[in-house]
Amino acid sequence: MSADERARAFVDDQVELLRQRNVDGLLERHYHPDALLVTQQVSVRGHIALRAYFTQYVAALGDFEVNSIDLLSATDDAFLFEATVTSSLGRARVYDAFVLRDGRATHHFAGVMG
Repeated sequence: MSADERARAFVDDQVELLRQRNVDGLLERHYHPDALLVTQQVSVRGHIALRAYFTQYVAALGDFEVNSIDLLSATDDAFLFEATVTSSLGRARVYDAFVLRDGRATHHFAGVMG
C-alpha cells in the first residue's frame, strides 16, 4: 500500500469514527497517548485532553458530510489533506496535517481556511 493509500485509509477511518462519535476508538486507533493537537483556537496534549476536545468537537459538528477531499499529500510518516465539509456549523474548507509514528499521530494540526 502506498503512502497516499495509507493516508486515505486513515482519513476515511477518522471520518467514520467522528461520525459515530466514537472518541475512545478515535484516540486508541489514531493517536499516541502523548499526541499533540494544534488548532487555530487550542493546543491540547494527551488522551485526557484530546478526549475532552473531541467530545466537544463532535457535539458541535453534529451530523456532517465530507463533500470532497481537495488535496492529499503523504509520505511514510506524515500527511496533509484539505477537504470541503458540511456540518451543523455550515460549509467549510478545512485542513489537517498529521505526523505519524507506527501509524498513529504524534502531532495533528487542524483548521478552517478563510
